[in-house]
Amino acid sequence: MKLAFFHYPLWVRRLASVLLGIVLLWALGWLLVPPLLRYQGEKIATEKLGRSVSIGRVYFRPWTLELSVHDVAIASIDGGAPQLQIGRISIDAAVQSLWRGAPVIDSLEIDSPTVRLTQLAPGHYDIDDVLARLNPAEEDDIQSAPQEFALYNMVLHGGAVDFTDATVDRTHTVRRLELKVPFLSNLPSQRKVKVEPHLSFLLNDSPFDALAEAVPFTESRKAEASVNLSGLDLAPYLGYLPASVPVRLQAGVLDAQLRLAFEQAPSAVLRLTGQLQLSKVQVTQSAQAAQRDLLSFDKLVLQIEDFQPLARRLHLGSVLLEAPHLQVQRSASGQINLAMASASASPAKKPSVKQRLAKAKAKATTADAGASAPAKNAEWSLAVDRVAVRAAQVDWLDESVPTNAELGLHNLALDASAIAWPLHQPLQFSGGMDIVGTARAQPKKQMPARVLFSGSATAQKGQLASSVQGVSLALVAPYLGQ
Repeated sequence: MKLAFFHYPLWVRRLASVLLGIVLLWALGWLLVPPLLRYQGEKIATEKLGRSVSIGRVYFRPWTLELSVHDVAIASIDGGAPQLQIGRISIDAAVQSLWRGAPVIDSLEIDSPTVRLTQLAPGHYDIDDVLARLNPAEEDDIQSAPQEFALYNMVLHGGAVDFTDATVDRTHTVRRLELKVPFLSNLPSQRKVKVEPHLSFLLNDSPFDALAEAVPFTESRKAEASVNLSGLDLAPYLGYLPASVPVRLQAGVLDAQLRLAFEQAPSAVLRLTGQLQLSKVQVTQSAQAAQRDLLSFDKLVLQIEDFQPLARRLHLGSVLLEAPHLQVQRSASGQINLAMASASASPAKKPSVKQRLAKAKAKATTADAGASAPAKNAEWSLAVDRVAVRAAQVDWLDESVPTNAELGLHNLALDASAIAWPLHQPLQFSGGMDIVGTARAQPKKQMPARVLFSGSATAQKGQLASSVQGVSLALVAPYLGQ
């Protein structure tokens, strides 16, 4: 029987030997790669990160080049819950990776990654030791071509992030993290293919959704992205406002539907369009004993037609402000709360004589370089098509007069159009309001005075037409009494 094998033609024997060798290699890979990869992966990762790294199970199918790694965990510095956990990593490599000399991945799936991060002090995190190990030693930069690759069907599913910020004693969460990248490649034949990633998650229970389209490996680096944010409660982020800010934001909800476009040809162009909305906003003024109400409004809607920060250009289609309520007070010493708010901020330090001389010298050098060079500090251009204010209210309390004057502007409405800076054409405006007093300012309730106005204005002149009805001298009695 043994000799019968040698009676077959040579090509049959060679083909059988090749097939037998392939089957043997497959069997060895299937049996040996998983334990070897698990052992070496844990060892190398632990040495590299300085943290204990564990891998649960590894599966490898050499006949399809499919590799899956389960239950990966990186220990935390304090021995608590793992810093990073991943339920499963599945990599399906294409056979063409062998002759291309570059990794070609048919699919990459990451299931249930969980990251736990803590900010211990401003700028210091519980992963600083890992980052220090990963930073390469300072060596001479060696220019080398980037590694070519092709990645298809990258999916991250069910991700979660817990960020504990000890500086403000608050924990922020990200849930339902989903990331999909259908295709990404820098191979010469595929660099111009569009990439369309999709990202969505819940940030502190507020949904976020972003869809992009880009060609990142061409010279233009053209990219477009749409971002949708719904009902983001600003309360969890109020602790990050600097203590030097004279006013405090107490509440607010943010909604955004934005589209961002970028292109690097021939010069960088960044353009933002869409809509921003702030709702249920409450702002107070810091006081020595307690917080005092300053401003609130139901809704502020900005329709952004064209915002180019690099070109210093902003064009708003419309601005709508609903039910703003501003409380202005003058103390017995004559100080107005709005002026006190601006003055309570830390004053800017005056530059020294040496700094002023250096600034003047730099300015002269820039001027000598030629006026034809493009100015980096070009002035901003602003255009607003329409502005509408509805159901506004302004309350005035003056404690500097003996009987405490109290006045209110109620039902204030304002419409304006053709607003621009520089002002190339007259802006138009119109509106109306009721002027009312309060019980302390008046012995008995008076009918409100009605004021209507309209007009136009340019940089040089303005026109105003107004009508006033039913003005009672009792409204200004506290001032007449002086």
